[in-house]
Formats: sequence, structure tokens, C-alpha cells
Amino acid sequence: MLTSAPIVGMHFRPPAKALVAALPSGTPLLLEPEPTNQYDPFAVKVLVDLSDMYDDFWDEIDQALGLAGVEKDELLEAPRHIAYIDKAKTGSAMQVFAAMTAGHVPSARLGFDGNGNALVTMSWEQGNE
Repeated sequence: MLTSAPIVGMHFRPPAKALVAALPSGTPLLLEPEPTNQYDPFAVKVLVDLSDMYDDFWDEIDQALGLAGVEKDELLEAPRHIAYIDKAKTGSAMQVFAAMTAGHVPSARLGFDGNGNALVTMSWEQGNE
């Protein structure tokens, strides 16, 4: 089953907006439940591993990194937390959180809606929805 949900909070995680704008649709994402989130106990973090990105990506993003005060090496250390699944608009974060805490982890990829807004597209194996 394929589901998608908007991602939010990028402006709180510089340089997430610039990173997402430079990433191609289909970039693999990682999802991680965050039950200790003080604002939402059902929060699901969206992360991206930038260690395998192509050279043109870094050329595009280099100026934005400097403006955000972030070094490339810092981004390569570990998967970067860039956003959260937006449950306010879709209610899907709670479902994703519940499925993930039960051991069902979706394959997640970056997507964009018709207006260019970032989405996480999740593919669940049969029975893992």
C-alpha cells in the first residue's frame, strides 16, 4: 500500500528547507517515531542520509549551507533530521507511529505535490499498513 503525507517543521531545522528544495523526488528518507517529543507524543521524524549524494547536489546546496552556518562535513556525520510528518493535516502521523512501534517500517521517499510542497511517500508491504 502506498500512502503520502505532508512534511512540516523544516524552518526549525536549518538548512532543511534548502536541502529539500535541492533533493530530487524519490530520494530515500528515514522515519523514526519520537515518543519523547514534548509537543506530540505521536511525532514521527523525517530524516535523510546525505552521504551518498551526487556532486551536483552539493554544488546546488553549497551557498545555502553557508548561509545557514552548516558545514558539509556536519551533514555527512549521520542522517539529518529535516522535518516531521504533518499529522495536523492528515492524521497519518499517528497511524505511522502506531505501525512503526509495532515493528512495521515503511519504505519512505521524498515527493512533492502539485504545488511543490514536500511530501513523504510511504510504501508498506502487504499486511504492514
